[in-house]
Order: sequence, then structure tokens, then C-alpha cells
Amino acid sequence: MEHKNLDALLEQIRNPNKRNWILMVPNSIAETLVVCGLCNSFKQKHGHGITLAIPPSHAFIVECFPDTFDRVVYMSHADMRQFSESGYIPPNFFQVDFPINTWPLQNGDGRSYNIYELWIESVGLVGFNFIDLYRHLLRLEWSAKFTLPVIPAASYAAADVLIAAHNLRKDKTVIFFIGNNSNKPSPRYLWEKTAELYIQQGFDIVINKLGALFLPEGLNIPNAKIIDIPLNLAVPMCEYAGNVVSGVNGFVAFALAAQVNCNMNTLLPNEVCDDYVNLHFKAMHHMAGCHQLITPELIASAGKLREWVVPKNDDMTILDEIAHGIVLGENNTHAIVKL
Repeated sequence: MEHKNLDALLEQIRNPNKRNWILMVPNSIAETLVVCGLCNSFKQKHGHGITLAIPPSHAFIVECFPDTFDRVVYMSHADMRQFSESGYIPPNFFQVDFPINTWPLQNGDGRSYNIYELWIESVGLVGFNFIDLYRHLLRLEWSAKFTLPVIPAASYAAADVLIAAHNLRKDKTVIFFIGNNSNKPSPRYLWEKTAELYIQQGFDIVINKLGALFLPEGLNIPNAKIIDIPLNLAVPMCEYAGNVVSGVNGFVAFALAAQVNCNMNTLLPNEVCDDYVNLHFKAMHHMAGCHQLITPELIASAGKLREWVVPKNDDMTILDEIAHGIVLGENNTHAIVKL
């Protein structure tokens, strides 16, 4: 996009009534969540209000941070990223009324991505976590307060309608969030074995695919209910169901920050997509997905959480052990348990 077009777009984004910081989040749910949670601290330090630019699919996240933003502008990822990709934002530029791209790969002149890589490589070793990364990008102190999201009452009322429509059983339902947007999904066998064991224990299975880019191939769970669960209903439905098994995705970070009250089991990935065109995955350290290490502030008040280290190969013996541990609530060598 030419700079003259970005000039015109910026005029549409700017608050016509007062000076605002313009924070753009051209990324995923977890990134939008973390930026929103730091915005009160941002205003306290830097002054002025905030115009937040996010993709339309993240609108509900803002609703969970009332009275935080002067304006919210909905833009595509591509349009937000053009401000950096075209060189419109000067290197190391941080100024009110001018876009700040909060994506580490494009923040400033992109040098912040080195900090991102440092975080990935040092998870669990030096105490540097994902929220600290964004404190750095937003030029905040390490002690800057993170505000937790609050699920509005309207979401619980709307969730009750969906729950009744599908005749879900309270505390006897398990919701599977089977997909990921960055990481390779856990093996089909693990999902199917976990479902089989839950069904033997008298639970119903619900599968949510909504919002997922990568899904386990050929998944077959007889009698499972396939329900698209939008983000604004996800936390209330999980609390009603009582049990969740999920891959590592933005929903998990959001639910933990919202202090979801249910049994939460997450499956830690061993591969991440580094080529979305050819769908090529590369190996990653499993702890890079461990919420207890990457976002410790988000889980401080959350309910029961256990994270499971899924092996790099499809060793069925190990997958069986993980499935039994999840369903029976028993810890084993594959579990990372929230204290």
C-alpha cells in the first residue's frame, strides 16, 4: 500500500476529538488480550487515551475491558501490517497520534523480534515471560499492573440459550477445543482415546472447531456433539460443562485470564508452523506452550489447570498414559500441574 493511502487511512483512525495513542494489534487472541490487559498501565505512564486497532473477530475481548479505550477501530491484519511493511512507521518510533504496531516481528523496525526469540528460547529459565515481552514493547516498567478481563453478564445469559438448545449436562460434559492456529494439533489418537475414556465415565463430548486453522486429520468420535462456540460464550459454556481439553491457543490464555472455573487440561505442542503457505511445521520446545511459565499472571486465580507434554512421536503407550491421566485426574510423568 502506498504511503498516500496510509495517510488517508490514518486520518480515519485518528480520534477527531482528542489526542490518542494508536495501538495496533495485527495478531492473535492472546496478543490482543495481553495488550488490552496492559493498557490501563500504559495510560497511567504515558498519558492520553488510547485508540485500539484490532481485527473484527477480537471485538469481544475489548468488551471485557470496559472503560479502557477512547476508540476501537476494526481493521484487517493485512491493513494494520502495511504500516510497518511499507516503512510508513519510522524505526524506533513511539509517538502519540501515530500507529504503534505491537506485533514483535513488526514493532519499530522489527528488532523487537529478537526479544521474542529470546523469550521463546528462555521459557522457564530466566523468568522472562510473554507479558513481560509486551511490557517491553509498550515501554512499561516490569512491575506494570496487568488488568484481568471480566466476562459480561450478557455472555452468561446468551450461553444459557446455547446450552439449553444442545441439552448439555452441567459438570458432566467435556468440551474439546481441538484446533490450533500456530502449533500442530495433538495426534488424532490422543483425542479419540481421551473421549473414549470420558464416555466410559459417563460424560458427554462436545467438539469445537470454530476459530481453528489446524485440526487433527480424520478425527472420529462417535456421538460427540459438534458445536461452534464463539469467544463471547466460551468461558460460560466451559464453566457449565465443568471440563475442558484443549490444544495451546488464544482461547486458553483468554479463559485463564478470565479466571475460568472448570477443570482445564491443555496439550502442549511439539511443533510450530513456520510456513503457512506450504503448511510446514518445525520442532519447538514443549515448554514454549506452558501457560504456567509463559503467562504466570494469567493463571494465578484460575481454576484447576494441568498441562500435558505430548511426545514428538505417536507413541501410543505414552498417549494412553496422558489420556488416562486427564480423564481420571491422576498426575503422571507427563503432567505439569498448577500448584
